Order: sequence, then C-alpha cells, then structure tokens
Amino acid sequence: MPLSRLPVELAFAVICGEDAGFLGHGAFDVDAVREAVDEWKQKGGKLRGASTLSQQLAKNLFLSDTRSWLRKLREARYAYWVDEKLGKRRILELYLNVVELGDGVFGVESGAQRYFGVAAADLDADQAAQLAAAIPSPLKHNPATRTGSWRIRYGAIRVRMRQYEWIRDALVAMQAGVNRPRPATPPAGPPPAPDVAVEGASGDGPPTGDEPQAEAPAEAPAEAPPERR
Repeated sequence: MPLSRLPVELAFAVICGEDAGFLGHGAFDVDAVREAVDEWKQKGGKLRGASTLSQQLAKNLFLSDTRSWLRKLREARYAYWVDEKLGKRRILELYLNVVELGDGVFGVESGAQRYFGVAAADLDADQAAQLAAAIPSPLKHNPATRTGSWRIRYGAIRVRMRQYEWIRDALVAMQAGVNRPRPATPPAGPPPAPDVAVEGASGDGPPTGDEPQAEAPAEAPAEAPPERR
C-alpha cells in the first residue's frame, strides 16, 4: 500500500517504537550501537539490539531469521544498499507493507484487519501504537495477547509520540513531497518505560553474494519489555 494512503500516525508510531533516529541517520545508528555495547559492558547479559529500519527491512526482504555473524554482515551490506538506493520514503513504505505483526500477519493492512477489523488507512494514533508495540516479538506480544511486555511497550510508544512531535511534522512533509533538512537524532535505544499512565528506487539490484484502547498497567509486570531488534 502506498505511503500516501496510510495515516501518518502509523509511520510515526513505528518510528517511535523501532528507530526514533530514522530520519536523521543513515543505514546504521552508530550512537544506538555504542549505547548498546556500553550497556552490555556495564550490566552484562544479552546484548541489546540496535537495528535500524533499514537493517530490519534488509533482513525481511533478503535474509532468513537465522542468527549468526555471517547473516549480520550480509544484513549490513544489504542495509547500506537499501538506504543508498531507496531513500527514506520508500524504505518506510516497504517496511510498513512487509513487517510481521503476528502469526501469519504481515504488513500493516493485514494487522489492522486482524486486530481492529478496519483498513490500515482508518487506524487512529492509539491503534497505530498498539500495532507498533507488536513488532519486536509479534508472535507473543501483540494486540490480541495483550501481555504485560506489550502493554509497557505500547505505553512507551505513546509517550514518545507526545515527546517527538517534530518527527510527525517531518513525516507529514515527506508525504506531501516537501524536502526538509535532516532532523537531529533523538536519544537512541528502545522506548523508555512510561512513568505516567497513558491513553491510549533505482533500477539497480541489491548486491549479490474496534478493540478498546490499551492502558499502561498500574504496576510494571515482572517481565521486561522486548528490545529493539
């Protein structure tokens, strides 16, 4: 579905949840990677993901879900090509049309119909945030399962949507075909858990080789919110 037919709130929610610096960085978010490594050095455990939308799209289009260093290297190569050849508007458009949002649910149109019984074009900002909250772990945490982790992430995305109105303004301009200077990159990393209650291309080929609003829980559940992939 063309980006021009989708509500700007949908792209806004996805960017707030997955890659808040999308409009400001290239294929890779160096600051997010650095923060993830620093956090891992300090706390240990599993290294937090810091993949950009370009990296996620490259994986979704060209690669499998296999976890290995070789796959990550290939993902980096494809992500660089995607960012250079397609540009931000086309990347966002493709991402919204192929992203996994549940068991057998791919793309925002399918997600909107599955979870809310409406077309993607009719989603409101709250429903958009609910969909975006499913992206990190769509099979387990989504608007149907409504797990604690999903609720925390949904609430965090709504908080960011209030904090980062300038991203929405830039997306409105993008849909209208107006060129704007690349905005400054906001703080990297996954959305913070909310501390208040919330409401609701070029011809070149790639290189070869109605549900009620969810509310943030009064008390955070024991499980941690899924991290950005």
